[in-house]
Amino acid sequence: MKKVSVIIFIVIMLGIGCLNLNESIKETCPRTSNITQAMSCYIPEDFEILKGVAEEIPGGTIEWKIWNILEWEEDHLSYDNNKGSDIILKPSEFIKVGEGVCTDYAVLTAGLLLASNISPVYLMIFHFMEDPTLHAAVAVNISGKLFILDQRLPPKNLDSYLIQFSKLEGKIILFAEMYKVEMKKGRVVVSGRKYLDLSNFGFYPGNISLDMLENLLLSEFQRRTNLFPRIDLKTVLPQGLKERKVWMIKFENFKLFYDDTFVEQYSNFIADEILKNEKIKSDISRYSAFWISIKLEGDDLIVRLFLGR
Repeated sequence: MKKVSVIIFIVIMLGIGCLNLNESIKETCPRTSNITQAMSCYIPEDFEILKGVAEEIPGGTIEWKIWNILEWEEDHLSYDNNKGSDIILKPSEFIKVGEGVCTDYAVLTAGLLLASNISPVYLMIFHFMEDPTLHAAVAVNISGKLFILDQRLPPKNLDSYLIQFSKLEGKIILFAEMYKVEMKKGRVVVSGRKYLDLSNFGFYPGNISLDMLENLLLSEFQRRTNLFPRIDLKTVLPQGLKERKVWMIKFENFKLFYDDTFVEQYSNFIADEILKNEKIKSDISRYSAFWISIKLEGDDLIVRLFLGR
């Protein structure tokens, strides 16, 4: 999946779900419900802890680092639907208790990105139609395209993120506040409030190159299974083989979220999901050849795995 130089602190107070704009600004913030203060105060305070966690999360490229940070959060954290306090957790506290709300996630995610030398990042505050509760997430700019990082995989370009709320959750995002968050001489600087009007967005699916995704998936599957690729398995039982079997795996709403920026990560993700199926794994141990084809049916991705022996 931008910005003026003046530093602006907006006061943001949590509702039980996420954000409301009500609290007055304090000069210090040992504990705060103001998310810009939390970004600027909590992250430097916990930076060594964040750096230690970030160093354990692999990532040879910015795409891999972002993907793996979200995967780490999925594996180690969960949403706290019963949080009774507006106070934003420090990253060290959130990591320890393992439960938090959107503001806790946003501060931690920004901290992990900055500790990974990914800077600047962007704090996003989303305003909904007919709902006073706001929502916080973090964004990164990759090659001029904004990707939203919101608690779990995958990273979504802005159009995909908006369609997620409108189509899948029944919420319309009217506009977003956007702040630049960056490291400067050991300090975290939050600056440049910008408003994005999203009320009349038109959904444009991310870049989709099925050929590129299919080729990477074939290579990844062969690497993991040591099966021999046979393209003719798509249509016939090849000469020399006695049995052909076809598995079909559906990835719902894939078109809504996919972007070629993360094609390598998606190919690994799809291979992971296929190989989690114990019946497929059992078949793979008994077959010697394979092929994979993919296609879109509506918004869903259909993956066909052909096995031969």
